[in-house]
Amino acid sequence: MYNFSSESDRRDMRMEKLESEEKAWQVEANRLTHQFQLLHAMDPIFLREISGQFVNMASGGSGFKLPPERNLSLDTLNVLSFRDQNYKGYPDWVFDIVCCDMGWHTND
Repeated sequence: MYNFSSESDRRDMRMEKLESEEKAWQVEANRLTHQFQLLHAMDPIFLREISGQFVNMASGGSGFKLPPERNLSLDTLNVLSFRDQNYKGYPDWVFDIVCCDMGWHTND
């Protein structure tokens, strides 16, 4: 027999946790957008490269492979990506928000 009160309480707790995590990701998206707005004036060529990586990651991509570093093993080189190195665990929608805020076009 189910205890609906405790099931409901657990569901509410999970929902609160998800809402809290979503707010934290939204804050991070805002931080990234602000950072890239500042970079726009300082280094527009570098920003253009980043924009391509973010558009790729907004669609679930890896942000393209990074150039190899001398201290990495061959196994690591086969799986290392811009996303894995710099934004591991970030949901796609965070990149999509940044792309929208920056006016970078995605495929959607």
